Amino acid sequence: MRFHLLRLLVRIEVQSYELKLKIDSCYAKKIVLKKCQNIFVSSIKISIFAQYMKRMKDMERKGIICVIVVVVALIVTSCKIQNAPGAYQSAKGRVTVEELQKQNENKPEVAPTPAPVGRQTEVVQEEKQQEVVEEPTFVPAPVVVVPTPEVEVEKEVTRAEKFEVVEGQTNVVLKKYHVVIGSFGNKDNALRLQAEMRPGYEPILVQNDKGMYRVLLMTYDTYKEAKVKIAEIKDKFPDAWVLIRE
Repeated sequence: MRFHLLRLLVRIEVQSYELKLKIDSCYAKKIVLKKCQNIFVSSIKISIFAQYMKRMKDMERKGIICVIVVVVALIVTSCKIQNAPGAYQSAKGRVTVEELQKQNENKPEVAPTPAPVGRQTEVVQEEKQQEVVEEPTFVPAPVVVVPTPEVEVEKEVTRAEKFEVVEGQTNVVLKKYHVVIGSFGNKDNALRLQAEMRPGYEPILVQNDKGMYRVLLMTYDTYKEAKVKIAEIKDKFPDAWVLIRE
């Protein structure tokens, strides 16, 4: 019995030891993985920093090259300006005011020779002619003819026919343009319309050479007046028209 208990205790201790070894190995693996991750991240950072430094060096080189090019261009242009003809070279050849004064002092004074009498008179006459001021000549402004706009004359839309006033009507005065509000072949219908228009109007009943009866509402001296009356009565008589006598 004791042997079995001892054997069981030994087995329990062995298993606990194995379990402890497993736990330690797992913790070690975690530590190793964490260190590997740190190394990987640091390597990436180092590579990024190296690329950045490389770009900075390239930019510095390009900047130096640009500066060199600008300096060379300025030197070349300055040489061209000095060699160019014009104000620059003329400024080099100018004489200072002091030098001119010295030259004038060293020159001997020469007395002016008097001009002959005839020449003096000619010069005086020329000066007088120059002093004469020419009077301005008057130039008339051009006449601009403005064309008058053509006034469009309204075309008369009329009908001409021969007619006579029907008997039985008094104080009938016929003018040139007549406003016709009705045409009938039957005299009674024409008389009925004539009576309907009274007392506001004094219609006139006429008969043409073909036997048609026309009811004339008004007569006018001008075509314009007749058209105005037709526009006034177009709601009641839309077919009204203008008649003239042959």
